[in-house]
Amino acid sequence: MNNTAMNNLNNSISKKISQTSSQLLMVFLISLSLSQALAAEESIGNSLMGSDGQFRGDSKWSNSYFSFSSVGLKQTQDGAASISMYNYLAANYKLSKDERINLRPVFMINTAGYDQYKQNQASNIKAGDAIVNYSNYSIALLPGEWQWGADLGLVLPTSESSQNKKMIAALKSHSSFEKEYSNDWATVYNLKPYYYFQSQKAYRNEYDKIFDDGGTQHRIDTGANQIAKLEHYMTVAKYANKYFTPAFDIGFIHQWYYTSDQVRGGSASRNQMKIAPNTEIHVNSRLWFILGVESDVDLNNSTLDASSGDTFRWRDDRDQSINFFRPENTQYYLLTFWSL
Repeated sequence: MNNTAMNNLNNSISKKISQTSSQLLMVFLISLSLSQALAAEESIGNSLMGSDGQFRGDSKWSNSYFSFSSVGLKQTQDGAASISMYNYLAANYKLSKDERINLRPVFMINTAGYDQYKQNQASNIKAGDAIVNYSNYSIALLPGEWQWGADLGLVLPTSESSQNKKMIAALKSHSSFEKEYSNDWATVYNLKPYYYFQSQKAYRNEYDKIFDDGGTQHRIDTGANQIAKLEHYMTVAKYANKYFTPAFDIGFIHQWYYTSDQVRGGSASRNQMKIAPNTEIHVNSRLWFILGVESDVDLNNSTLDASSGDTFRWRDDRDQSINFFRPENTQYYLLTFWSL
């Protein structure tokens, strides 16, 4: 490759990185500015697991807001990326010092643009699956000074997607085992199992595909309903100051599906490895964020071989080297925790 071509390539990459950074910074600054206008105390939260709202005085009730916003790196590089936002407003009731129960009505917001399935969609707001959740932040102090906290949620099929799949309900849980060290380091093992109660093994999905020229095509697809999911990962975090706590997540995601004669192709299971460098950003005791980037690799059809010598190579079923942070397997995300 000559110098001119190399310079053009570098300029193109730099431009894409700049565009991506600008979009993410804009989303973050809008969220930060809005939240700072609504809350004015200065202290920090202290839990890597999350918060269900700050209870004031003798009141047993509180309200909180949570949002998970994400955008794919590949869609951002291609332009016109759709930003997906999972949100809920929770009504929390305090059972004891460490126990909470809450109701979380979920709503989804998608901006106009191309989603992860390369479908061009208009901006929309949809109901998600509501959750009735119980949390206990201090179940027990385990040997080695590992603090065990957990929550258990009943997921109700209030979304259009779950109703289309004829889902009855789902159970979800998140257990965290956290150990803090004297040098401001902390490690957390996170365990997130899900189990779905389904009334049928497969479902039919009807939708209108929107093309670049504005034309549409009505399509009907079939898919297998999910049986269970298990996400488990280790978090290593370093308390930098009262505003920032950089962290790094590494772990695995396992998913299981029904098999059905109505569904062609697909696998009954899916296994992925993920890494996610991120940082907690604390504004005050009622407001904090997690800003990060997550990348995963598919483990279903990957192999390790030493065919080229003594060095092992990790390769997929197309004999391509498996690498993290490929654009198609990477997303930026922003989590917002806000106690109202």
